[in-house]
Amino acid sequence: MKKWLWVLCMVLAFVACKDEKKVGTNTRPVIKFAALYPLSGDGAQYGETAQKVAEMFFEDFNQKNPQAKYDYQVIFEDVQWSAAKTANAVKKVIDFDKVSAVFAISSSQGMVINPIAEQNKVIQLSYAVDSNVAKGKYNFTISTSISKIADMTIEKMKQHDVKKVAFITLASDMASIKVAEEVASKLKQNNMENVGEYMVNPQETDFVIMLEKIRKSAPDIIVFEALPPIGDLILQRMKLLNINIPVTGIWTLTTLNDKALAEGAWFVDDGEATQEFVDEYNQKIDTKGTHYGEYMYTILTVLTNAFENAPAQKGQIPDTSDVIETMMKQTKGLNTALGVLDINEEGEIGLSGTYKQVKDGKIIIE
Repeated sequence: MKKWLWVLCMVLAFVACKDEKKVGTNTRPVIKFAALYPLSGDGAQYGETAQKVAEMFFEDFNQKNPQAKYDYQVIFEDVQWSAAKTANAVKKVIDFDKVSAVFAISSSQGMVINPIAEQNKVIQLSYAVDSNVAKGKYNFTISTSISKIADMTIEKMKQHDVKKVAFITLASDMASIKVAEEVASKLKQNNMENVGEYMVNPQETDFVIMLEKIRKSAPDIIVFEALPPIGDLILQRMKLLNINIPVTGIWTLTTLNDKALAEGAWFVDDGEATQEFVDEYNQKIDTKGTHYGEYMYTILTVLTNAFENAPAQKGQIPDTSDVIETMMKQTKGLNTALGVLDINEEGEIGLSGTYKQVKDGKIIIE
């Protein structure tokens, strides 16, 4: 399924239409962005939320910037969590839709986009913990660094007197693998033991042998990194087998379809949304969690700031290859839905991590 979301600053409207001739106001140039998000299947809530947040962002943008240089258009493509669909979508939006920037919400997707964006001189700004996503001139990321996430995880383990740790990661999710590797590399120096690393494939449904091995190794905690539906299936199997070993993770627990499966678990998540964003989100969209909508709002804040401040002749879109990359890296002290942010020379927007907990089936800040 493919969904389009046209966001036009002048008219404050969304036009569901495939005919680009109907886009724009004829008064200002239109700059196009592409959001490669899951809009169906597991993770669809993130894409659906992102669409609503994009609308909210441009309502705010219009009110604050009545003299903006450009109209903006966001095209949503349903890529689910698929690398193949991401590759097809990014080529389509660059070659056919002529977008100036692309964004996604995972390191795996970001790595697929990276070489294509670089080759075509199109900006990528994605939520991705893997620093390799930001390699090159035109690729940027926003997240808490893997090193910081690992340090926070180790510190919390020490507070809980953890001595033995097991790991479960998803083979198709390079970000979870890198985070687990970083945590594992810090165990020995903190007097902890790695009692086993297990990698599962997206097609697996029976985890009994793996879980029995983990039970036998008697870890104090399992570092658990597996996107849905695999994450839910593993935790369901643990309950059926009466394996009561605590689990932790990074952002994975926030993606569970049934968060009650990890009831009581603490974990490290990325930066927290500002109270101003949360209040507006609760009023206009939903009160049951932001589903990382703050990242969509922040990405649009950073991109529109770069384009609006880039030098360009009146009525023309600035040349991405000559101007926007420089403007992106000049982003300093920008107020966003994730607080005041900078972009460093490596193209990374670093966030402070947050400790969270699953309580009564919901995610709360510790």
